[in-house]
Amino acid sequence: MSGFTMAQRAEIEGTCRQLMMRYAASLDLNDIDGLVDVFAPELVWERPGMAPMHSHAEIRTFFSHLWAQRHAQNRHWFDVHMLTTCSIEVESDELARGSTWCVMYSAPDADGQRPAVMPERPELIVLYRDVFGPAAGGWRILEHRATHLFRSPDYKPPEIPASLRKEQP
Repeated sequence: MSGFTMAQRAEIEGTCRQLMMRYAASLDLNDIDGLVDVFAPELVWERPGMAPMHSHAEIRTFFSHLWAQRHAQNRHWFDVHMLTTCSIEVESDELARGSTWCVMYSAPDADGQRPAVMPERPELIVLYRDVFGPAAGGWRILEHRATHLFRSPDYKPPEIPASLRKEQP
């Protein structure tokens, strides 16, 4: 990466890693504002089973619906996203790409007491592939692609709001 100091490269890498950590924490805390804040206003978010999301409004629609659906089943339901390997490649002062692996545990039967009973297995193991760049007051996630590598036999895909469903061929 010519024209960059090691310190500049490290700063960009750290910023991108921090965005991923904020992403996971926002999901786990049901913090819709925190979640939206890690993404650029114009984005591409692809996840299995639904049409890509392209705006903060679509993120809000999906996660408000998902969290309401889960909390209607059990108000104590929670998830934990454990990010493991996070590799960031800085391509320029305006572009970085990353791959992050995530092990997600779900506690749909939690009773509100801590600690909750440890699930026997993860709900999902996911690979995130991201593109990062400057937008809206700092670096943000421009593109976020989630690929489910493993799913628990108990995994139930979330209900997708009608506005975000994939069109059937």
